[in-house]
Amino acid sequence: MWSKTSATQRAICGASLIGRPIIPRKISVGTSPQKARFESLDQPKHGVTEIGIERTACHGTCPVYTFVLKSDGTVRYVGEENVARKGPHTGQVSTWQFNRLAEFAVEAGYMNLDSSYELPSIADFSTTYTTVVLEGKRKLVKN
Repeated sequence: MWSKTSATQRAICGASLIGRPIIPRKISVGTSPQKARFESLDQPKHGVTEIGIERTACHGTCPVYTFVLKSDGTVRYVGEENVARKGPHTGQVSTWQFNRLAEFAVEAGYMNLDSSYELPSIADFSTTYTTVVLEGKRKLVKN
């Protein structure tokens, strides 16, 4: 029956990939863990106000840039070498996106990482610095 139509056309017409009609269902989140998680991202309790990454030059074509996200969703990027966009740029992400990343950093134990993971015998690699500001305290990790 659907052999001459694509999956996209079938989906638009209201049929599944196997030719059965798609029956819309109301999804109720209620008090599920998913609802609680989404609400927690709207009203964060993680305490993170800034997340950033900086990559330095190497003896090759390593990208050199700085990227900082703030809890209000503002983004600051400065591209220096071997990047598609050079110079300073600003932008905006949703606070929900920031909160998701901040929650991940906290849950992963970023603040408990060592301050450096560099390999002392390799001088040609670029250095990557990541940072998180949690409750006014900045943690910087060199890698």
